[in-house]
Amino acid sequence: MSRDDAIVENKRVINPTKEKYYERFRERIEEVINVLSLENGSNTPDYVLSEYLVDCLKSYDRALQAREKFYGDYV
Repeated sequence: MSRDDAIVENKRVINPTKEKYYERFRERIEEVINVLSLENGSNTPDYVLSEYLVDCLKSYDRALQAREKFYGDYV
């Protein structure tokens, strides 16, 4: 993948295919939240909750990458 094909987010190069998967995941999570009315407890829109959950997953991925870099092992 060339740098031209990538998306830059917070000074990091993001794989566009991975971003498509995140977007698909976010859409499906939003549907599940809606179907099960899981937004009722916080009175927060489905899309806000789904974006939050995807952001949590991305943050966890970044934490694992940082740990891998620190310890020099593969995660």
